[in-house]
Amino acid sequence: MRKRDVNDWGNWLTNKMGNVVHQYGSDAADKRYQEIVIELTAKNEELEQMQIYKDIKRLEEELLAYTNAGIQQMKNKLQNFRDGIFGRGGKE
Repeated sequence: MRKRDVNDWGNWLTNKMGNVVHQYGSDAADKRYQEIVIELTAKNEELEQMQIYKDIKRLEEELLAYTNAGIQQMKNKLQNFRDGIFGRGGKE
């Protein structure tokens, strides 16, 4: 999570808490503060898990691309080897 996001949440939380204290008193504000912290923690965990999922998908795609490229490279080397032994397009 970016520092700016945390600061934005902090400012938002401060404003919300000021409104709750003004309307309902400090006990209600304390309770609401705990609820907001729990909600923000859950949202942060969701964001982290989504990012982890995206990273895993990206790495899987990268691995697949390397694997496919490696397989194609080996096929090309094998074909070049065969061409060198049997002539271009030749068979055993």
